[in-house]
Amino acid sequence: MSAARRPRRSGGLTGRALVLGTVIVLMALVLASPLQRYLQGRSDLNQAAQRLHDTNVRVAELRRELAQWNDPAFVERQARARLQFARPGDRVYVVVMPGMSKSDASRQQVRPVLSTPGKASWQSKAWTTLQVADSPP
Repeated sequence: MSAARRPRRSGGLTGRALVLGTVIVLMALVLASPLQRYLQGRSDLNQAAQRLHDTNVRVAELRRELAQWNDPAFVERQARARLQFARPGDRVYVVVMPGMSKSDASRQQVRPVLSTPGKASWQSKAWTTLQVADSPP
């Protein structure tokens, strides 16, 4: 009957609840650092996988570009476009717009105009070129 003599406290904090709460707080503190490291490691792994994917895409693009440079026609097109090369017999015109400086004109892309070479000698072709260059626009 000793249990009947002690009235049960309601709403108070018992010893068992206090121990249970302390254990839960300690478990949270103990597991917080490893959980944070685990989540950080997962994030790093995902970032590394994304960088690897981006690098593989870039490598594939560079391999395609390298394969293009093995094609002589592609090399010729690049030489004509980038270096303003022309084949013998081509007429090359550079149009300089009003107000454009000489440096802008030299960077302008030149597109060769193909012409059919006649039976004229190289001297007459050179003379014709000089006449065209000296004529007013």
